[in-house]
Amino acid sequence: MSDLDARIAAAKAEILARQETEVEAKRRDGEEKKKKNALAGSGVAPGLTPKLGTVPLEQYVDSKGGMRDFQGYPGEEASE
Repeated sequence: MSDLDARIAAAKAEILARQETEVEAKRRDGEEKKKKNALAGSGVAPGLTPKLGTVPLEQYVDSKGGMRDFQGYPGEEASE
């Protein structure tokens, strides 16, 4: 085997090892995302803030002195 063939074989082995590592990292990342998505959707209903649990969004905005401009918003004219 020539020096070039040895370098090519080593490069191929390195690429395969890197690919396996990346695939494993992506698999672990996917599992973590599944867990987080399951937690994110649990116990949160529309119009409620996740951190505040059962406090309606309107009450939270009012308690912070905010204005509820989002209620009754008709949307952009182009979207109708």
